Parts: sequence; structure tokens; C-alpha cells
Amino acid sequence: MEFEIHAFDSDDMDDFSPQPMQEDEYKCLLAGNNDIWEWLQRRNDTITMTRDGETVLVMGIMPLPDSGAQVWLFLADNIDASSMLLATRSIDAVLEGLDDAYSGHECPKWVQTVVRQDYPQGKRWAKMLGFHPTNQSEDLLGDGTMYEYWVRYI
Repeated sequence: MEFEIHAFDSDDMDDFSPQPMQEDEYKCLLAGNNDIWEWLQRRNDTITMTRDGETVLVMGIMPLPDSGAQVWLFLADNIDASSMLLATRSIDAVLEGLDDAYSGHECPKWVQTVVRQDYPQGKRWAKMLGFHPTNQSEDLLGDGTMYEYWVRYI
């Protein structure tokens, strides 16, 4: 198995299928936004992890007010255990290295992510990555699915 982590390229999403628990979120991202991948490529704050040339993870960081940032990611439906282990270590390294990544700009003091309330694996993974629940939740897609906000301080 050969892994690679690189700056996001819109071609990374050719033939990408998200894991079943993220299908609705993925469709929402694509809805009405045909050039989302080109936009993310221009932003230069998104990375891709591939396994044997296939995209298994796409992760981005978006600035928020009050010195914060939103961390988001999509996992492929064919991600395996070794890819998850590498993804966990890579995401942690990206978050630990935000000071370097933001050289010349104000580094976020905190990052947040959202986790579906009905997805206990996501909650365990957020904890492993150093995030803490905020006791705030929201129906982000308007379909009754509740998401909890988690935060990690830098």
C-alpha cells in the first residue's frame, strides 16, 4: 500500500464516494455548487490523502470569526483500518502545525468540527483528535439530523 498526502487538487474528487454516514452532507456540499472543487483548490487550505492513487480522505480548514476555524473532512467509503490510522495521525499533525501553516497570518486559537449525534464512531474519533464536546447542537441540513459541535484549543 502506498499513501500520499498532498495539497488538494480538484481531480482528487474524480470517482470519489463518501462513507455512507456522510452521503447527505456530501450531496449538500455539491448541490448548486458545480465549481466547489476548483474553489477549494484555489483556497489552498485543503489536503488530500490517497491510498494507491485513490482518494480516501479530503480535509479542509475554514477561518471563522473570533480567531477560530472550522475543520471539515470527508472519508471515502472504501477507507480501511490502516488508512484511518494514518488519517488520524495526519489530521493531528495538521492541527498541531497550524502555527507554522499560518505564518504571517493570525493563527486560529481554536478549531471546531461537527459530529452527527447518531454516529458514536465520529464522537470517539473527535475525542482521539483532542476535540471536546461543546454541548451545542444543530440541525445543519434541515432534515432532522442533529450535529454536535466539538472544539479543540490550539
